[in-house]
This record gives sequence, structure tokens and C-alpha cells, in this order.
Amino acid sequence: MNKQGGWTRWKSVQERALTWQDIWSMEGHRIKFLLCSVYDVLPTSSNLHTWGLAESPSCMRCGSQANLEHVLYLASVKSADGKFRWQHDQILTQLAAGVEQARKKPKQLSKGPRFIHFLRVRVQLQRLGAKGSWPQQVTGRCRRTLGSCSNSQRR
Repeated sequence: MNKQGGWTRWKSVQERALTWQDIWSMEGHRIKFLLCSVYDVLPTSSNLHTWGLAESPSCMRCGSQANLEHVLYLASVKSADGKFRWQHDQILTQLAAGVEQARKKPKQLSKGPRFIHFLRVRVQLQRLGAKGSWPQQVTGRCRRTLGSCSNSQRR
């Protein structure tokens, strides 16, 4: 339960200027990733182990605990493999560039609200081939189903 309320301490959180317009223009899965990363509930090895979905909380590359900070930043530093570090940095660079490009991309707005086209009862009855006016149809239906109509139904 050490994560509970952890967002209030803001330890090791990278400062980022994020406006409401940025949030509204983001796609849903990007907002979900952003929020899950802030609250540290992404499926890292450490979290999966805490939730009982993985056997070990350790990193497969270096053996230390694989929490979110380790996966995104420290795994490449702790790894002795320089090639892995370079690849990791390239992936992070591409991710950052893609997120920034998507954030700046103008969101396509819908063409406007879609309206439901309602038909008047008389038009529907005419399409069905019913004869007579609408009140005659209703009262006729009442007489057939109920035998006779009350005064309140004849209005």
C-alpha cells in the first residue's frame, strides 16, 4: 500500500506544462497512459508481481526491481550493454517525438451534431396505407382492442 497517496508527493515526476486544451485534444488511450503513469499503475513487472500476475518483480536485464521509473529511465543506465542503452534512448526519443507531434496535431472535429429525422404520425400512417384521419385511426384501434373508448381516450 505504499503507492496509495503517492501522487501527492510527486517524487521523481518530470515537470511538464499540460493545458486543458492539450488534454481535450488528446486521444483516449494517450490520456489513459499519462494518468496510469502518474499514478504508477502501468503493468510493469513490479506492479504485476504486486497484483499477483507475475512471479518476480525484477528486471529481466539487470535484476533490480522493475518499477515504472526503472523501466523508462534506469534500465539503460544499469545495463552494461551499450547497445541496449542506445536502443533504449532511441525508443524514448521516438516515443517523445510521437507524443509531441500527436499533442500538437489539430483534432478533427465532427461535422456537427447528427439529428434524428422524426416523422409525423399522419405520414407514418399514410406510408402504411392506413385510410382516414389520425383521430379516426386511433379511435378505431381503441374500439377494436377495448370494445369501446372512454371519454378521455376520444379527445
